[in-house]
Amino acid sequence: MDRLEGAVLPGTVSSVVPFSGAAARRWPNGRSGRPLAAASAQRILPGYIPAVSPDPPPPARARVSGIRLVLGVAAALLLFVFLLIAVFVDTRMVRTEVLRTETRPVAVEYDGATYYAGLLRRESLLLHRRLPDVIVVGRDPGMGYGHPVYFEILGNRDPELESARWSPEGVTVRLDSGHEIFVPAAAFTGGR
Repeated sequence: MDRLEGAVLPGTVSSVVPFSGAAARRWPNGRSGRPLAAASAQRILPGYIPAVSPDPPPPARARVSGIRLVLGVAAALLLFVFLLIAVFVDTRMVRTEVLRTETRPVAVEYDGATYYAGLLRRESLLLHRRLPDVIVVGRDPGMGYGHPVYFEILGNRDPELESARWSPEGVTVRLDSGHEIFVPAAAFTGGR
């Protein structure tokens, strides 16, 4: 029984397969003879013929992971842009509700115009976030235009406008929580 041992080719041999006799001269694919010319340069010992496999192609996983990285970064960037747009739209699209208005008494005169002070509640339309409440003092009874003063009072209940005291210096708005907000006349007179 003939035995070949140790025919090892660097980078091409995956394992050593024993063959003997006539099988030692035949490869599993039906070719006969020596598999590679380089095998003659190596020492062939009786009993084993190496099972030679071609060099594997470069791993496709390296390309796929690079594509996945690019797609991941693109998806993260797209998500960031989407969230940025959502926050911008949420901040700009606001629903405003006029809770109460007070009219300037006839005894207090500024520039001949009728002025109003109102308390407004604001909420974002997209995410329904509660935004700071507003005291608006101006000529528009609908509170669409005037001098705004934004404020927040911690707690779950809505503030209520308890009273408005008008004076030649300005108007003092008192809330049911005891807070008072003074708006000077120079801030809302003269078409502001």
